[in-house]
Amino acid sequence: MDKIEDFLKYIETTSLSELDKRALKYMIDFLKGNHIPEMADKSFLLEGEPGVGKTYLVEKLIKSLDLPIMFLGSCDIQGVNRVSSLKELLENLDNIKNGLIVIDDFRYALDFNGEFDEIDDKEKKRFMKLLEFVKRNNKKIVLLITLNSSACFDDSLLDRVEIKIKFDFPSLENKKSFLKNNFKNYTGVNELNYIAENSIGYSYRDLPQLIKMAYKEGNKKINMISIKKVISIYNPTSLSKWKVMRGVELNFKDVIGRKEAKKQISKMATYLKNRKKMEQLGVNRANLLLFSGEPGTGKTYMATALAGESGLPLIKISGADIFRGGNPINGISSVLSIAKRFENCVVFVDDVDKMIGRGPYAFGDEGVELGELGRIEDLSNETKGVVIFSVNNISRLGDAIRDRFCVINFPKPDFEERKEFIEKLINKNKLNLEIDLQETAGLTKNMSFREIQRLWNDCIFYQIENKEINMDVVRGFVEPKSRGGVSIVG
Repeated sequence: MDKIEDFLKYIETTSLSELDKRALKYMIDFLKGNHIPEMADKSFLLEGEPGVGKTYLVEKLIKSLDLPIMFLGSCDIQGVNRVSSLKELLENLDNIKNGLIVIDDFRYALDFNGEFDEIDDKEKKRFMKLLEFVKRNNKKIVLLITLNSSACFDDSLLDRVEIKIKFDFPSLENKKSFLKNNFKNYTGVNELNYIAENSIGYSYRDLPQLIKMAYKEGNKKINMISIKKVISIYNPTSLSKWKVMRGVELNFKDVIGRKEAKKQISKMATYLKNRKKMEQLGVNRANLLLFSGEPGTGKTYMATALAGESGLPLIKISGADIFRGGNPINGISSVLSIAKRFENCVVFVDDVDKMIGRGPYAFGDEGVELGELGRIEDLSNETKGVVIFSVNNISRLGDAIRDRFCVINFPKPDFEERKEFIEKLINKNKLNLEIDLQETAGLTKNMSFREIQRLWNDCIFYQIENKEINMDVVRGFVEPKSRGGVSIVG
């Protein structure tokens, strides 16, 4: 097969938009001399997270073209004229008659100001000079730039790049092709297809790592058993800093009380377990949930139960890690991007309101632009995973943000819920205690589940030390507050 035809065939298997595919095809036609320079797009920006195939596409393009290539970047690509800096590249422009100029991983290939993470002024001038050269010359020259995020581009630079192409994560067909081309000699087609189908959100860098782990797990053999084992424990690179729980056994029957919350959330579980059928029937569901309630009222427990009930992994993220020192809308967008990538998951972000009001931004309506709120809606529409934000005090969130979430309240447990929880603690530990459930449930009024658990821990320690526990002891651990609150004394 002709190398260019092979590249064009590869493009068709990607998740790029039809407009982007067409732009790449026209670029090849231009390099082949089929378009006049004045009508051609000659600068391309390929943007996407690490490992989504930007450099891989560039490599395949380079191999398909019998043209000179000037390359600035750290990637080891054969058959290119490598330069070490943008300054050196500019000094050699006159030697380029036609071909490709490639800047791979723009953020690290050029000089940036470390303090402000902005492109150095001299480097910026050089880059603008390069863009103008490519645009105005009459040679068959195309500039390709890859980078993880265009946030490092200011508008003056971005406007000068003619074609901007966004890379999503590898499609199913992309992964099948990639795995077949690289690992068909090590395992069977069925095994490779299983990996492709069960690696949603994986990058091209994650897939080889998973294969290597399966090889080790299978004692130098890659089989279905070792593959399933590794998939159950492997964390893709982008999830390595979060806590991921797989095979969650907790479900709704383990949740005490919370009838109204369970009623709402069970609809979500039903949708997730029957996603294809629901989509065929045109059923829409809210995928942005806001759990509101004081600490210890069961928000994390309910999120875990939803994951277990739905048979999905739970990704637990600390609000402090997401919203540290920045715009809260960016924090929300970051979480939604994770859920968009890993569509078969429940993403739970805890303690969001601990970060409210810190830094230059807050969660109120003032200062939040409609465009920023639109980003939440756009990402929500593209997100197939479930995202749950947990807050202790919902009043600190403005109406404009609240309205974009399905709010589920978690009040402190009522009498029956407290009674059931205490009974569960007693039965679980199989202890013969002289405790009156009715009275204990009454004494713990205004307590959260967490506070009752602490009270129980105090009682257990007391029993271990003194061999006996009764209601007098329990009463002694509960100190009523004048304002109606309680504290645990131990």
